[in-house]
Parts: sequence; C-alpha cells; structure tokens
Amino acid sequence: MQLESKLPFLLRATGLATGGAAIVFLLPQPVLNLLGLTVTEAGGLFFVRHWGLLVGCIAGLMVYAARQPALQRPIMLVAALEKLALVLMVANLPSPGLMWGIAGFDGLCVLLFCAILLRRK
Repeated sequence: MQLESKLPFLLRATGLATGGAAIVFLLPQPVLNLLGLTVTEAGGLFFVRHWGLLVGCIAGLMVYAARQPALQRPIMLVAALEKLALVLMVANLPSPGLMWGIAGFDGLCVLLFCAILLRRK
C-alpha cells in the first residue's frame, strides 16, 4: 500500500483529528483541567486560546489540502513542524499526563508526513 495513494484520506483524517484542538479556543479552562494543566493569568489564557485557534486553522488547511495537490507539500510541512514542536514541548513537561496521547498522535503524523514529503522530492 503506497502512502502517496492514501494521502487525501490521511490529510482529511489527521486534519479532522487535529481540529479537535480548536475546542481549546472555545472552552480553554475545561480542556486545561482535563489535561491536568493550569493557567491562572488572563495573559496565559489568551495564549492558550490563540494556540487552539492556530492549530484549528492548520487542521482546516490539512483538510483543504486533501483536494488541492499543489498545496499538499507546503501544508504538510507546516503541520509537521507544528506537530514536532508539540512533541518536543510535551517531552519537556514534568508530568505530561494525557498530553502523551496527543504527542503520540502528533509524532505519528510527523513520521507519516515526513515519509511522504521525502518521497515527493
């Protein structure tokens, strides 16, 4: 099974799963509580919500790229960079808890996207 032939499905599926982060924009405090994280200052909550919005936008671009072959490479590259950064940040958390699951998913996405990008030179 070629990864390349499954790329539209992979982009849609990973994009929809990534889109779940957008809930942080709408309901930051409940999501932070679920993840065992705390933000006590308004400025910190602002950045958490902003992160949720940005990741939601990247997720939307991933879904959009499923039908736009010309955009797949740059969008996968941006998504892989964002996901790699999250994996590295979670690895540095003193007690990541549920964040390990998110980091595991993102790490798998990084591997898939890199494998596809390297084949597409």
